Amino acid sequence: MIDLLGPPGRGRAACLMALSVLALACAAAHAAPARYSATALSSGNSMAYGLNARGDVSLAADDVGGGTAGWVKGVLIPVPMGSGSRVSSDGRVGVLVDNGDGRQRPGLFDLRTGDVTVVGPPHTLPPIVRDANRQGVAVGYASEAPPNAEVFSGGSELELGQGSVNAINSQGEVAGTLWHTDPLSGDGQWWAFSAAPGSTAIQWIAPINGGLSNEAVAMDSQRVVGVSDVNAGSGSVAFYHHLRNGLTVPLAGLGGSGAGALGVNTHGAIVGWAATPGDADYRAVLWTGRNQVHDLNQLSDVPAGWLLYEAVDINPKGQIVANGADAAGNPKAFLLTPVSGAQAPATVSRPRLSPRMLCEQLRPWVRLPGTKTPAACRWMRER
Repeated sequence: MIDLLGPPGRGRAACLMALSVLALACAAAHAAPARYSATALSSGNSMAYGLNARGDVSLAADDVGGGTAGWVKGVLIPVPMGSGSRVSSDGRVGVLVDNGDGRQRPGLFDLRTGDVTVVGPPHTLPPIVRDANRQGVAVGYASEAPPNAEVFSGGSELELGQGSVNAINSQGEVAGTLWHTDPLSGDGQWWAFSAAPGSTAIQWIAPINGGLSNEAVAMDSQRVVGVSDVNAGSGSVAFYHHLRNGLTVPLAGLGGSGAGALGVNTHGAIVGWAATPGDADYRAVLWTGRNQVHDLNQLSDVPAGWLLYEAVDINPKGQIVANGADAAGNPKAFLLTPVSGAQAPATVSRPRLSPRMLCEQLRPWVRLPGTKTPAACRWMRER
């Protein structure tokens, strides 16, 4: 379990006292990170979206024509009209369903049975599902201009404002990003938020250290994680937000100007990406403490010539799904499975990459000036 309480020098008494605040276990605090065996999830180009407790992965893959797919026990399953969502705990991913009149409805595709469940009403522009829970409630956005953040359930939808709902937990709580207007200055920025099940009452998650904007990317039953602008676009920081006490904590990076958290499991372990010094490249990382960040390239047996540039999800078993690229920028998704005694490589190749979370395909309503489009993102947009 992750410990966000500070350096190892703090005593057990301080840790126990903080349990009521952060609900994190002290016994596993600062444990050495596991070693991982890396399994490529496709023979061609691919990019992962999410991972559930059973080890199912949602991804896009050339093996199925560049479309959305599920990876279940070593088998790639095509997902017709997939929307690029995470995979729910019961193995369902977001899809678009033809309404028969030129409109489309959001739906969920079961990777094991192939059954499709319609979860929202028809839209003229494609509605996008980003996540879903076991209860069949899905979240995402409707592709209007600007987009509307939506919760889809039982064929109806609940609109939360301008933006996107990116995550939902087993209790039905949701998190994402909405356009937030300062009531005093009138200025607007993208702010992370959370909301209770079925509620339009927004709980704002303010950017770290006075930053202008932030985004909630993933959540579990207690936590929301994401990325926060440092200030005026000069960099970014990964953050952790506790749903019960409202505490927001920055997470250490690798010495570069940016980092972002993309996934969290029920034990509080967090994964994401971080820039190396001088922003030479970006690395997939695991946080085992607020100031303890680990380069997953140094902990896994990823094949020679490949660099893991982001970890997008982690499940309760400690499995991690990460995206990598070779020196030419060809993307590939990998499943990292904890093993005992596995030997990690001493060095890895260093292609210059930007993290996928800057890709326009993930945030069609946001354009970040001055950022180059990574080869992996160009591959995604061509599909």
